[in-house]
Amino acid sequence: MTKLLNYLLTACVLCYIATLPACKKPEPEYHYVSKELKEYFNWKKGTYWVFYDSVARKVDSISVLGIGVKTPQMTGTQGYESIGIGMIGYYRGAGYDTCTWNIILRSTDATSLSLYNNAQTLNFSFLYGKPFYLGTYPSSDDRYPKAISTFYPTLNIGGNTYYDVYKIHYAYKNPQYYDTFYFNKDCGFVAVFLNDEFYKRRLYLLNFHKAV
Repeated sequence: MTKLLNYLLTACVLCYIATLPACKKPEPEYHYVSKELKEYFNWKKGTYWVFYDSVARKVDSISVLGIGVKTPQMTGTQGYESIGIGMIGYYRGAGYDTCTWNIILRSTDATSLSLYNNAQTLNFSFLYGKPFYLGTYPSSDDRYPKAISTFYPTLNIGGNTYYDVYKIHYAYKNPQYYDTFYFNKDCGFVAVFLNDEFYKRRLYLLNFHKAV
């Protein structure tokens, strides 16, 4: 009798289990850099900017060396894409010859900009959000200076008029230092003012060449 009851109980349990949905491994979810963000950085190798530096009174340039796309890196079941843009700045008569610019686009709709010169590195949390965030950037990372973003439908700077310009201003703990970038979709960097511990530049765009 006991064996029969055990048999019936086991049969009932197996029948119940058979009605349950099969357990599946969660499908990975991939996040890619948005089309809207890519449009602001739609540069190819060979793209370059020519600037006039009013501090050194020299003509400087920045060139795109290459683009790297990192396939989505997995964090658990979530995969996040990033795109790296490597650039080089040539500064003539400014005490140093070159400076590497690296821009990282992320699928979280955030970008970062890094400047490297010899042993000196500056890291910036660049354009953020979609549409781009205006006001003080919501970041508590001490590696980045405080960033404030402002939008100008029309802006005259360096004797030229540009449209739909974002001004990203970085304030440091030391009030005598600041860095400011003026950026739009048409030309990328239209002006760059560097006044920090390592760099003293005031760059106004003279010519932008977009490689095709």
